[in-house]
Amino acid sequence: MKIPLHSLRWRLQLWHALISLVLIVAACLLADRLVTRERFEGIKRELFDFERSFFTHGLADHRPNDSKDTPPTLQMIKQALQDFSLSKEAAPPSFLHLFEDDPRKPYIAYWGEDGSNIFRAANTPPRVTAPADVAERYRWEESQENKNLLLTRSHRSGLKILVGRDISDDLAALTRFRLLLALGGSAIFLVALAGGWWLAGRALVPIDTIALTASRIADGNLDERIEIDESDSELNRLAAVLNGTFDKLSDSIEKQKRFTADASHELRTPLTIILSETQRGLRHERNAESYRGIIANCQTAAERMRRLVDSLLQLAREDLTNGSVELVDLADIAFDAARELSPWPMPTNQDSPSTSLPPKLRAPLPIWRPSPTPFSPMP
Repeated sequence: MKIPLHSLRWRLQLWHALISLVLIVAACLLADRLVTRERFEGIKRELFDFERSFFTHGLADHRPNDSKDTPPTLQMIKQALQDFSLSKEAAPPSFLHLFEDDPRKPYIAYWGEDGSNIFRAANTPPRVTAPADVAERYRWEESQENKNLLLTRSHRSGLKILVGRDISDDLAALTRFRLLLALGGSAIFLVALAGGWWLAGRALVPIDTIALTASRIADGNLDERIEIDESDSELNRLAAVLNGTFDKLSDSIEKQKRFTADASHELRTPLTIILSETQRGLRHERNAESYRGIIANCQTAAERMRRLVDSLLQLAREDLTNGSVELVDLADIAFDAARELSPWPMPTNQDSPSTSLPPKLRAPLPIWRPSPTPFSPMP
């Protein structure tokens, strides 16, 4: 049974899926963080602008004319807030929602140093209470309570200011955005998986080709080789190494075949001699001297077989170890073969073949050269 994780394609797909998942999750988290931060920063800018606009324009008509160019005192702010709360008809249109019960729009509230309520917009949620002592004056402190974003600070006059807004719609929009982000990330992940599987298959096609070619070579087609293109890729270098290995393997097999053929050919001659001599001796009765000659010929052939076997073994060892090449005298080999096959007595191995030959045969053979003939043109 083939285990998927043992396949190179599956391992590549697993690594690709893991890396893609990490990148997609990181991108989604980063996008969610940026969008959420931008959303809340926009809400805080809206609340900052609303508080500044309310203090500057909403209470401008309720401050004394001779004090508009001087910083307001605590008493002046309290009086302006009380007048604003009693004059709904005279309020600017941008602040009419402060008299309505709509917490989705910004609301504002003022408390004195002792925590007494000075002004509280009608759309301020009932659960919103006076803030505790603010750590630093002129610095807004942010808090979220019951899906409301609250900003509080202390005025130099001693007032505690709270401005806030219901952020339920914003949180729902962020939830929808996160859902869309998750769906989009999942779709991208599935597309990445399909693309990774396709790319892994395309990348492993040369490996499959190499494996099929190697299988055919192993089945006996030693002349086939792996095709290599012009690119200098890792698979091409692997194919070149395998082709070199196949060349050496084919050469080794050819050497083995030649060795087997040569051994069979060399051993056939002494075996033929032994068989012919034994058949000649068994054909009819002979004297002791004839039998001695037959046995001597068989012994000589057997010794030749032994030398051939030793030589073949030595040749095999040298092929395995890449041994050195030794020069031999072909005249001695030819003399031994002629002596074994000749029916007449010939000199022994101690006699040199060159000295045992007749003088006429030892003389160099003449070389015939055609004599030049004069050229005569045709009539």
